[in-house]
Amino acid sequence: MRASALPLLALLALPLCASASTLPNTSGQVYTSRSALTAQQASLARVVAIRPVQIQVQPNGHTSVFVGTAIGAATGYAVTRKSSGSFRGLGTIVGGAAGAAIGNGISNRPRVHEGVQIFVQTTAANGRPNPNLTSVVQDADQDIRVGQDVLLIRSRDGLSVAPVNAGVQ
Repeated sequence: MRASALPLLALLALPLCASASTLPNTSGQVYTSRSALTAQQASLARVVAIRPVQIQVQPNGHTSVFVGTAIGAATGYAVTRKSSGSFRGLGTIVGGAAGAAIGNGISNRPRVHEGVQIFVQTTAANGRPNPNLTSVVQDADQDIRVGQDVLLIRSRDGLSVAPVNAGVQ
């Protein structure tokens, strides 16, 4: 492969890496644009237990496959550019297939990161603690402790836990 093709291929590989690192949101502090400026239900609860967990996120979308196909096809073409006839086309096809396989492998690789499972207890209408607990798994990106009063926030994206008066000065 010619040295002049390498910077082009490196530039084409950037979206592949970026799309492979895109993960769905599991934070209680980050909202999607769809959830911003919408009504959400919140209720008071008390934290009764917390345990560390691993959150496994399966990336969604096929961007890595598409970008990998394009990069592979470009690489195959660049390698066989000096060839004539069907050999060049064959190089493009083989390169595209290899790029698609690599992109698919990258996009389907699950990612794991630290999280917490928070068990909370709400209060019943009669003022007594509700015997049923609610469990929420989210990123470990907030300072939440056992015995702390928290807000259970229900939105169209799910349920999250937030400390009462978090961020208030």
